[in-house]
Amino acid sequence: MAISPLKDALGGAIGVSSIFRDITPLKRAQETLLRENREKDQFLAVLSHELRNPLAPMRTSLEILRRQPEAARPELRQTVQVMDRQLSQLTALVDQLLDAARLSSGKIVLDWKNVDVVSLVRSVLDDHAKLLAAAGLRLEATFPEPERQLVVGGDRLRLAQSVGNLLTNSVKFTPRGGLIRVSVEADAKGRTVSVTVADSGVGIEPGAEESLFKPFAQARTGLAPSKAGLGLGLAVVRGLAESHGGTVRAHSEGLGKGAAFTITLPLLGPEVRAAVAEEGEADPGAERVARRILVVEDNQDAADSLRRLLELWGHEVESVPDGHQALESARAMNPEVVICDLRLEGDMDGWALARALRAERRDGRPLMLAMTGFGQPGDRERSFAAGFDRHMTKPPDVNLLRRLIDGVQAPSED
Repeated sequence: MAISPLKDALGGAIGVSSIFRDITPLKRAQETLLRENREKDQFLAVLSHELRNPLAPMRTSLEILRRQPEAARPELRQTVQVMDRQLSQLTALVDQLLDAARLSSGKIVLDWKNVDVVSLVRSVLDDHAKLLAAAGLRLEATFPEPERQLVVGGDRLRLAQSVGNLLTNSVKFTPRGGLIRVSVEADAKGRTVSVTVADSGVGIEPGAEESLFKPFAQARTGLAPSKAGLGLGLAVVRGLAESHGGTVRAHSEGLGKGAAFTITLPLLGPEVRAAVAEEGEADPGAERVARRILVVEDNQDAADSLRRLLELWGHEVESVPDGHQALESARAMNPEVVICDLRLEGDMDGWALARALRAERRDGRPLMLAMTGFGQPGDRERSFAAGFDRHMTKPPDVNLLRRLIDGVQAPSED
């Protein structure tokens, strides 16, 4: 309803004008959109859980297989490599689907730190070295000379994911024997840093550069449909770049002339460069100490494979399927690490178990790791509020898991 006065030539009020409009269809449409958004979020949460749960025992079982003496045989080594690549691709597809949904709804959560871009790009190149070698591609990397820190504010894992997505994209569209160039460069005024991934591949059709960053876009040609993926990798790169206050752009001279993708981010001032927060790698030569670890997991395959992997690492491991048994086992074995699923059968889930364990012990022990298929921002916040030290989505990053366990201090070390 809109009401306005009617006035005469002298400005005096002589009446009122009222307009009534039925907005019931608009309100119903708004309610429908809100309901559909809630249903979509719920669907994504369930999808994440259902897809990630079978990936977890597959990843840990693969790591166990990789450590067997028989795995050194050429035919088995090749089989393990194929399984590793395909499992990594499947995990990446699940992550891209969920990340695209979070970015579109503004629900992406960033762990904001100071990040050295040069160090980050070097690490990403190391992580993708096997991928480039398997694709038969040459790599040229260019860094500032003399090399110096170029520090940005942001989430190190998400920034690494962005650069990794660009590398993976170039690998897809570059034939064997081709060249991929990666460069890191600051602008002349020291305000921004750019990371460029350029390839000698199939190129981009003129005028199609911008459409590449739309979700599910498949604008570049020359790739078999079975290998094209979901068309979400570049959309995720744009969303992450913009969430860090940066931009991403594509450039190509045309089909058959390769393509270049550049992420540009704002640099932090020189006063913060000495305080770069990097998550350190475990020292491979350091002596590892056996820890007491309690695994709480009601999926038998996931529990068995994780227990075997931890035992291969030299730890003492007990596995239980529900919260009440976990509480009893924790009292008996006094674990230094608890790795716990969140959705457990029975009336005590992982969150309730964490609260119970924290209530019994006030010394911050044990190290509690949530390992779950639920990876929405609300799931992480709920885990931390319950007392977990880390929220890890399935399948776990086994290298990160090992670093976290190796970093645990025994009570005698206090």
